[in-house]
Amino acid sequence: MKKSVVPTIATILVGVFPVLFLFLRNSGEAYLMELITPLAVYGASGLGIFVFLSLILNSQTTGALCAFPAILLFQNYATIEKLITKIFPALKWWHILPLLIYILFHIVKLIKRYVKDEFAGDCVVILGAVFAGLIVVNMISAAPTLVRRITAQSNADVTVQENNDYIAKKTSGPNVYWLLFDEYSNFDVIEKYYGYDNSSFAADLEEKGFAVSYNSVNDSQQTTTILANYVAMEYLANDSMTTSERVQIRRDNNRIFSLMRQNSYQLRGIGGTVDEFPMDGNHTVNASSTIEGDTFSLLLLKKTVIKCFLPEVQSEQAIALKRNTALFEDLDFYQEQGCFTMWYECFPHQPFIFKRDGTESDLSKRNDWVDPEAYLGSYIYATEVLKKCVNNILANDPNCIIVLQSDHSARSLQDVDGNYLIDKYDRRQCLNAVYYMGEDISEIQGQSGVNTWRLIMNRLFGTNYSILEVPVSEYEF
Repeated sequence: MKKSVVPTIATILVGVFPVLFLFLRNSGEAYLMELITPLAVYGASGLGIFVFLSLILNSQTTGALCAFPAILLFQNYATIEKLITKIFPALKWWHILPLLIYILFHIVKLIKRYVKDEFAGDCVVILGAVFAGLIVVNMISAAPTLVRRITAQSNADVTVQENNDYIAKKTSGPNVYWLLFDEYSNFDVIEKYYGYDNSSFAADLEEKGFAVSYNSVNDSQQTTTILANYVAMEYLANDSMTTSERVQIRRDNNRIFSLMRQNSYQLRGIGGTVDEFPMDGNHTVNASSTIEGDTFSLLLLKKTVIKCFLPEVQSEQAIALKRNTALFEDLDFYQEQGCFTMWYECFPHQPFIFKRDGTESDLSKRNDWVDPEAYLGSYIYATEVLKKCVNNILANDPNCIIVLQSDHSARSLQDVDGNYLIDKYDRRQCLNAVYYMGEDISEIQGQSGVNTWRLIMNRLFGTNYSILEVPVSEYEF
């Protein structure tokens, strides 16, 4: 093979490799046609860079060798930018991109000065072979994943149909929606420590028929303890146990879910809930696009330098949360009866992704407990998310049960010297509000999350659970 041809083939391989890799990793949800645009852009950029460098360097082989770092920068810019901003969070793309181009310019100069044409040709052959090998390896390694996804999708379609038949025959209870937001402060704590009056949210819930408990206190300020006891509906876990022990208790003693299944409910988890709790299935919107309408093609392009000239891209966590919120706007999401839906979201818990208006916060603020606005902004946006979900549920399924809870309140507010400002007992206070088909359920007033669920089950299934004494944890940071 002539060395004048080798650079062209090698450069094309560099351009095509990222597309093949990403497609094989994600093709279970993407349409083949969505590859056309990024494939054309990647190929054109690779050939364009190769031709440009070949002309200015007056050598195909040297131009091809220099094209490798240039194309890798072009196609992996988003990853490089992410790594740099982790170290220097204040930097923006207009700082980073010129700096990278400056570095690339000097790399090209060094190659031109010190690498002879013959050696450059040998390097291109080796690099071309390496990238071709990577393509083959990734195709082989991704094949089982692709097969599993296709098979899983096929099985999921059958399972959904079977579940629907089962529900239609055997269930008659109202749909139950459990929205459990991690570290969402109760009304007193957010006003006492953050000076924020959230009473309008409580009043709005009460106007809609919710019973709102203003003084509910859980047994701990540690999430793994609280979640284990929530689903067990009794106090089995405590803060003296290891995290793994508490997680195991949660997995082995999930009475809420057992009761639902015994009464022929289908269990649906939203987002990452299925990773934490034993749901029957996971619900998401069309995975070929984000909630902002980003297609698979656009997401690929946002990994390149092109992202600098596109509207601000959101983090994966932000996109996932907005996607989950949008589920409640979908009419197909609502079942006539017999469905238990749980959404456990690590929000407004740090990292504090959102500002109060729903835009993303600066990276430097995502774990900032000294600046009150970091958590407060996330909290205020979380309130808006809860409002939107409640409004959509009631509009589409008014004869339902809605349980809004948190595990604990904000915990880590600090002064500039690193001293914790929130009392350890106040941290145990939680959000606790219940809508029960428009009926009065004021008996949840002052009850912990565990006891609230015992009262709900007594009314829903005719059980006879007693109110438990809430343990007091002395755990401190």
